[in-house]
Amino acid sequence: KTMERFDTKAMGLSVVPGLGHIDRGQVTAGVGWMVVTIGAYVSALVLGSMVLVLPAIFLHGLCVLTAADKTR
Repeated sequence: KTMERFDTKAMGLSVVPGLGHIDRGQVTAGVGWMVVTIGAYVSALVLGSMVLVLPAIFLHGLCVLTAADKTR
């Protein structure tokens, strides 16, 4: 049961941009990443451009990396 809870939390922290920052207590950074990254995905969707998805994925990757950074 505990491992299932950990897996669900890990998946949520990876999928939802900014949630990892919020979980670590960096609420302002988390909300900022969430707004910027989701905004990039929505822009790509609204404009119907697959090319714009690449910057959104890049931002999402940066978000994950900065949330995982143990030095912050």
